Amino acid sequence: NIHSQGVKLLTLSNPTFQVLNLSHNQLKDEGANIISQNCLQLKELYLEDCDITDAGAQMLFKLKLKRLDLSRNQ
Repeated sequence: NIHSQGVKLLTLSNPTFQVLNLSHNQLKDEGANIISQNCLQLKELYLEDCDITDAGAQMLFKLKLKRLDLSRNQ
């Protein structure tokens, strides 16, 4: 499982990701916030079953994504 600290390390070392799939990890809203701040070039983001609430989803809407999967979250 990747948690928010792992997401932070991953996104800081690779900020040019265009596609990212972190489904089925315990990212929560903190992880969503980290992604929204560090991965500005993302085109597709898959975060199924990551314990993200509406507040975390709002942070992700700032990104100009072509595809966003937030199924099976809170």
